[in-house]
Amino acid sequence: MVLNDLPEDIFRGYADEITLTVKRDDEIFDIAVPCIERVRSESSNEPEPFSHRLLENSIGYIDPGALKAKEIFTIMEEFKDTLGIIVDLRHYPSDFIVYSLGCLIMPEQKNYVIMSLTVPGRFILDKPMYVGVDNPDYYKGKNVADTEGGD
Repeated sequence: MVLNDLPEDIFRGYADEITLTVKRDDEIFDIAVPCIERVRSESSNEPEPFSHRLLENSIGYIDPGALKAKEIFTIMEEFKDTLGIIVDLRHYPSDFIVYSLGCLIMPEQKNYVIMSLTVPGRFILDKPMYVGVDNPDYYKGKNVADTEGGD
């Protein structure tokens, strides 16, 4: 759950109620709050999730959070003549696409390193890791990865 979604989902769940501990002035006490059933209404105005679409001006858009396994190959075939592709990495990918997408957008194999999550700026150079393959038919349009936090 993204922090931005917390107010909407805080009281949703499968339990009948949750207990909140409240601190008001110098007093601390518990209160029971009823839960809302964790079901979305059929009449919800939320759009159906989509894995990709063609935007204006011949720009492809990919949402890895909605991808099905191996779908990236079909999508890239559809987008092969576009001017550019936006890969929206704000949502956690449903399928691991680093290697499959790398093979499609890079002309040759490249090595990369893994960054440390505990020490910012530190990179782990244990053993060489590679992404991509020698591919003369790689995607030649522009690529943008959107990694801004939140929706």
